[in-house]
Amino acid sequence: MHPTTQNIPHFFKLLLRLGLCLFLFSTASFSWGQTDIPQQLESIEEENVETIQWAEALDYYQSHPLDLNRAEQEEFLALGLLSEREINLLLEHRKTYGFFVEEDELLVFFSPEKVAVLKPFICVRPIGVGLEAYPLSLATFQKGQHHVMLRTERNLEPQQGFLEPDSTSKAFVGSPFKTYLRYSYQLANRLGFGFTMEKDAGERGVDYLSGHVHWRPRGIVQDVMLGDYGLNLGQGLVAWTGFRMGKSPWAMNVDSKGIPVYAYRSAEENRFFRGGALRLKHRGWEMLAWVSHKKRDATVVGDSVLAVSSFRTSGLHRTQSELAGKDALQETVWGGRLAKEFHRFRLGTQVLQSRLDKALERSEQPYNHFLFEGKVLTNGSVDYRWIGRKWEAFGEFGYSSNGGTAVLNGLKFYSDSRISFNLLGRSISPDYTSFYGRAFTERSSPNNEQGLYLGMTWQPKPFWEFNFYVDHYQHLWLKSDAKAPSDGREYFGQLSYCPREQLSMYWRVKWEEKSLSDSDADGPVVGLVDERLLRLRYHLQYQVSRYVSLNTRLAYSNVRREEENQQGFLLYQDIRWQVPRFPLKFTTRVAYFDTESYQTGFYSYEHDVQYAFSVPVYYQQGMRFYLVARYKPKPWFVLWLKYARTAYAGVESMGSGTDEIQGAKRTNVKAQLEILF
Repeated sequence: MHPTTQNIPHFFKLLLRLGLCLFLFSTASFSWGQTDIPQQLESIEEENVETIQWAEALDYYQSHPLDLNRAEQEEFLALGLLSEREINLLLEHRKTYGFFVEEDELLVFFSPEKVAVLKPFICVRPIGVGLEAYPLSLATFQKGQHHVMLRTERNLEPQQGFLEPDSTSKAFVGSPFKTYLRYSYQLANRLGFGFTMEKDAGERGVDYLSGHVHWRPRGIVQDVMLGDYGLNLGQGLVAWTGFRMGKSPWAMNVDSKGIPVYAYRSAEENRFFRGGALRLKHRGWEMLAWVSHKKRDATVVGDSVLAVSSFRTSGLHRTQSELAGKDALQETVWGGRLAKEFHRFRLGTQVLQSRLDKALERSEQPYNHFLFEGKVLTNGSVDYRWIGRKWEAFGEFGYSSNGGTAVLNGLKFYSDSRISFNLLGRSISPDYTSFYGRAFTERSSPNNEQGLYLGMTWQPKPFWEFNFYVDHYQHLWLKSDAKAPSDGREYFGQLSYCPREQLSMYWRVKWEEKSLSDSDADGPVVGLVDERLLRLRYHLQYQVSRYVSLNTRLAYSNVRREEENQQGFLLYQDIRWQVPRFPLKFTTRVAYFDTESYQTGFYSYEHDVQYAFSVPVYYQQGMRFYLVARYKPKPWFVLWLKYARTAYAGVESMGSGTDEIQGAKRTNVKAQLEILF
């Protein structure tokens, strides 16, 4: 335990925690209410590029809800909350029975829980002709919406990089403010364009600039894209830059689904394409072609100008060493996709080639032995999806030009007894390499993995839902954290109860066991030890009025590794308050956490200013508080403010290297202005 708590008897610490829990839960019983953020975000346990993009998409659809009577299949896919089978049910209902009159009509074929999740992002507009039916002209162009957003933030406690003398290589070259500017224009689903500018804390001047133009003509031409864009192909073995669920509390959401090409609006500086893309569709045939050329950050091999050892993905350029890798590599990407739809069966194939102006020469680590090296990498694959009345099959077969192969196949079953289950198997060789691949795998990129996943969703009674999955996997070659072939297994169960729209709760248990290198052993090949991780969680959402809402979470973690046993504990209370008859909203959290290591820490989503995304990790011992305020006096004007502070017990500093902060507190302030016209 930490120095400040070593002398406190364990019994009294338990009493303190129990008393705090009882106080918060008794408060919950009569005071507060539910947030309007779907459980998918509340359940996120890590921060990555895909979840950030999905959070931005959900924020967008909250301000621009999909019209159930006009939205197309790909727009529902982009929302990320519906499977293709569910979208087909919705579209068939609309085709058979005509326009929707209200959102609750979805209860005919969706559960109350599903409808409650969808409601913040959908609407039913009056029946008539929308803007998407008119040809583009000056008159229709003027009916589009412009959106300007300016955000700035900084940490109040200085990092070590700001304290270093300017003459040293570790000194940050810029100011401590992080700034972000975005402009976008959107005309229904026909035309959109905009740009994004960003400067991270410690960087000098505007460090990142992105822009796009997205035109959706009527007829054969579906998408014309210029500037920055993303690609979602097949099941992600070749390229997937958007959001995908992966292993999650929603055990049936294992397949990748999304629109093939989309405008890139994120400030993440790596996983996107820059150039142009064209998508055509006619009589069930679909063709997509793209070309991209951009500079990428990389680690240069010694003083060489001919080779790099790896891509840099942080996007930070604050010090001389970080600036040395900025735009060190030029990448040209081209490719195409051809697909055919046969009623409920779709077959597609794609090829993507990446050309680098410098050779990629991996570091001489054993786990890099099979990975691609060179200047030109070509990926190809064939994917399919077949939707039956009560089942769904999907998969992809991939190949990389260095000899690697990858196979992923899944099968879903739906029964009348409210039980659904699926199977998903993958086999990816150690030499399979894809720069932009992101599929259903244990690791972040599809490589060196075999596994079998079984998931199940059961609704035994109205308002109750049980999700369960088990995943067994193995790595046939070494990894950075395992200096020998290794394996693992993961078990997950979640019981949810939602008796009405204003009240929901769930209980969750997760057990994971995996093989890792013995940290006390040396040598290129060593023995492995088993690490066992147990996580427990109870989460409550409750609403008693239209003005006040509550989220309460209690979580526990335990990690065992050989003779070592570490624990972690988290309790937080969220309150969201809408000031009556005044355009002001507050969201706040008070969190207490006590963990014995980073492995027993907790990632937890928290509310932020719109289009921002925050999943801080709670570890060591301390408390975190944040307050978010939104002031919207006019429909065209929104002001956001956020104050967040984490106080740790028994520490003299936080972080390391240039990010180190002296003291036991970390404070962040943020302001954002939005103008719509």
